[in-house]
Formats: sequence, C-alpha cells, structure tokens
Amino acid sequence: MKLVTIGIVGRIKSGKGTARDYLAERVRNFPWYLVGNERFTVGTHSFSDPLTDILEAAGQEKTRSNYQRLVTHLKPLFGEKWLSCAVQQRLGHDTSSVVIVDGVRWESDVPMLRSFNPSCLLCIDSPAEERYKRIKAQNEKRGDLTKTWEKFLEEERALSEMTIEMIGRNADYTITNNRTDETSLQEFMAKLDEFFLDVVKPLLQPQQ
Repeated sequence: MKLVTIGIVGRIKSGKGTARDYLAERVRNFPWYLVGNERFTVGTHSFSDPLTDILEAAGQEKTRSNYQRLVTHLKPLFGEKWLSCAVQQRLGHDTSSVVIVDGVRWESDVPMLRSFNPSCLLCIDSPAEERYKRIKAQNEKRGDLTKTWEKFLEEERALSEMTIEMIGRNADYTITNNRTDETSLQEFMAKLDEFFLDVVKPLLQPQQ
C-alpha cells in the first residue's frame, strides 16, 4: 500500500540523487516503520529513467546534452506532458509503501506528483560553483570530467532546466546543500534528517 510519494526538484548536481537514496535508507532502517510485522518498503525512481531506456535502446551515449535534447525533441511528437505521463505510469505501478522520485523539472510534473495523495515536494538548492565541482569530481555521465565552466552554464540554460527554479520556489520544503567536504556532507544529511522527521514521519504515522 502506497503511503506517500516524495518528489525532489533541484538543478544539475544539487544533490537530488543523494537525497533520494538517503531518505530511502532512513525509511528502511527505522524500526518503528512497520506494517504488521514487516518494514515499510521503498521504491526509488528518476524522471531520467524513461530517457535512459530510450538512449540505451538506441545505442546512444548517455551524456547530459543527449538527455536534454531527447526530452525536448519528443515533446512535439507526444505532447508537452509525455515525460510526466511516462513517470506517472511507473510510480502508479510501484506498490512500495514510500515512493521517491527525483528530477522534477517540468510544470506538468507537479500536478502529476500531486495526483498521488499524500505527496510532498522537496527542493534541493546548491550554488552553481559547487555543483560544477561535483560534476567533474563524480564524472557520472560521459563528458563530465572534461566539461568546461562555459559548457556547464550552457546546460544550465537548456529548456529542460528553465522551470526548475520556479518549481523549487513552490516546494513544500527546501534544503540548501553547500557540501564541499565530509563535514559539510554530514550537515546535508542532518538537514535531510530534519525533513524526514518533520515532513515524512507525520505522513506515515496515521498508518501505524
């Protein structure tokens, strides 16, 4: 039984994936999160998942530019809400107690998220300079290691990134991620703990 759906919005390398995975572990590991004699289950998703499937099927490189081009080029074919609808299908089929999806970025993503009741929207904010450092350090997608500051700013201005700030301003909860080392990473985790206890826990308690 799905008890809550959590959406996460934020710019490139703001810490969305880290937040998703950490919150999932918090739910799994808390002993008082029980349904009968079983712990709550958690499903994790990303708005990039359908795009990844297409790029892999087409044998294309999984670069940030390819992700951004793909989503915008398919809109004229399948409509403005095509990615929101694709993710909605995945979330709807997930029977986990708690479902977490990162990468909210289009206006149509928000009403889709809100169609799951209860739901909450978390915004992760982080300075551009720190996010650029993370891109090069983590080298997650092809081309990240050699990415220039100018290319990073160009990707920040892509159509797929333009509504993130507006959506973030209307989030239920905002966390600033300024992490630069292990100490500041722990500070980020502490902020996620506050969100977990202040927002997620009350949504789950009625079902205990």
